[in-house]
Amino acid sequence: MLQCLSSYATLRLEMRVLNTLSEFLTPSRMLKTLHSLDRANQIPVEIPTLETRGELAMSYADKTLTCRDCGEEFFFTAGEQEFYAQKGFTNEPTRCLNCRQQHKARMNNRDGMGGYRSSNNGPREQHTTVCAGCGREATVPFVPRNNKPVYCDDCFQSQWRGA
Repeated sequence: MLQCLSSYATLRLEMRVLNTLSEFLTPSRMLKTLHSLDRANQIPVEIPTLETRGELAMSYADKTLTCRDCGEEFFFTAGEQEFYAQKGFTNEPTRCLNCRQQHKARMNNRDGMGGYRSSNNGPREQHTTVCAGCGREATVPFVPRNNKPVYCDDCFQSQWRGA
């Protein structure tokens, strides 16, 4: 009991020193210092953030969440919570880092929906039309519409440089 009180008093003193020095520490350095104090004294500490742009300071504590894909527990750290708040995100993450990366990879590889075009789809379909600049036949990788001018490669390049 005495050791716990001593650790608590030491932590309170260290927190007072940090509050005094907070004007000299960057927010990330402040968080790292507070995390090291927490680990050294093994006392749960809510990590305060610095006030920004006149807003009230929020305090964050590490949370343990469960991944919705694999069911493993993962930490949503105080720093990540602060980042989410700064970006305006209102929902907590639902996937661990590995499952999040796998989900992003799956989403980028879907056919016809977002992400990069896969080279396995073969060459793009080409359409023939009349160039609006010179009147020659032009081949383009999209379906031409009557209300928009379409140019051959040479006329397109000259239009592009002239703009």
